Amino acid sequence: MAAPLLEIEALVAGYNQGVVINRLSLSLAAGEVLGIFGRNGVGKTTLLKTVMGLLPAKSGSIKFDAAEITGAAPYDVAARGIGYVPQGREIFGDFSVRDNLRLGNLQAKDFNEIYELFPVLRERQTQRAGGFSGGQQQQLAIGRALAGNPKLLLLDEPSEGLQPSIVAEIATVLRAIAARRGMTIVLVEQNVDMVLSLCSRCVFVEGGAIVEDRGVDELRSRPDIIDQYLTL
Repeated sequence: MAAPLLEIEALVAGYNQGVVINRLSLSLAAGEVLGIFGRNGVGKTTLLKTVMGLLPAKSGSIKFDAAEITGAAPYDVAARGIGYVPQGREIFGDFSVRDNLRLGNLQAKDFNEIYELFPVLRERQTQRAGGFSGGQQQQLAIGRALAGNPKLLLLDEPSEGLQPSIVAEIATVLRAIAARRGMTIVLVEQNVDMVLSLCSRCVFVEGGAIVEDRGVDELRSRPDIIDQYLTL
């Protein structure tokens, strides 16, 4: 059996003296598309930030492609092959589309593959990104992450604030990327339909730890499991 692409063991992380992620363990195979469900404040964003090196781990281990990356700087994590699309997009509004994409890969000669996935970015590549709609900014944020040719793509609430048609478009693109590149994807998302259409497996986070790990086929027939961890 091949070694996991991402392996997290007994991870503890948080802010200042507070603990948000509490001995969380997770294993992810290459090519897998994983959904992460949970109520607000249970540690989903904290988990992604810790994997990316944006937040230091207090203890535990994060291995990517068999190498220990716990405590690595964000630029080193990205260079190893992990792309990150943060909640809220965090694009550079005063920069053009092309300049935003260049920040994802300064060595890239062109962004034709990204323009094929998101044609609006080609059409508006010289325009200032701050004037874009939320959906266009989200496409740019995903494109910027893809520019680095990651093996693993982490997405934090990519459907947030977007109209259903744009959510469906983004889901279609992510599905195509996963199939074309064999890319591994971790999707933190509250949009149940989007997760069930993209993922093969879902985990549920509560109290900073994974409390359920279920296949998507089971979740389609057992919506009560999702309701248990998402309803207030």
